[in-house]
Amino acid sequence: MMIQCNPILYGLVLVGGNSSRMREDKSLIDYRGKPHGEFCHDLIKPFCEEVFYSLRPESHSRWKKFPHLVDKISDVGPVAGILAGMDHRPEGAWLVLACDFPRIDEATLRFLVESRNPEMQATAFVSGDSRKPEPLCCIYEPTIKKKLQEVVLNGNASPQQALLCSRVHLIEGNAIDSLFNANLPQERITSSFVIRNGHGSN
Repeated sequence: MMIQCNPILYGLVLVGGNSSRMREDKSLIDYRGKPHGEFCHDLIKPFCEEVFYSLRPESHSRWKKFPHLVDKISDVGPVAGILAGMDHRPEGAWLVLACDFPRIDEATLRFLVESRNPEMQATAFVSGDSRKPEPLCCIYEPTIKKKLQEVVLNGNASPQQALLCSRVHLIEGNAIDSLFNANLPQERITSSFVIRNGHGSN
């Protein structure tokens, strides 16, 4: 009997956003003694074969000196980065992590990876009160690529929309605090306080 291996897991750190509401580059905010983009990279590295930074073509950020992938589609947000990863390693699955989560920790990512169901098209946390899949801390299997392309073509380039139309293994855990999304300066300040007082990964 042939043994079918699961797709290799690659890592993608999304650092190409505009950060317009934060008014500073979220990937460069120092919550723990290093830029948060670097922290996210180091956090997912043990779980992945390779890790890349996801950048927009116009990006001139520090991340270009590290292994990175450049969006091939403009102005469609995180979907472009995920598709660039799938083009680069079409046989692989992708652990995607945005730099929007200052309180993300190792335990949350370990639970995500250990809960992975490769027979589904993705594995995602249930996101807060919305009960929808969280698309920016998620494992995307190669079988979801067509659905991601479809949402772009349909003009609703939302990775969450793609997940809602796909077979997703939804998981719940103690991830509510670690998946707190910081988009505003006050949310950054609050998260810095929480991290300094011993909550969140060190």
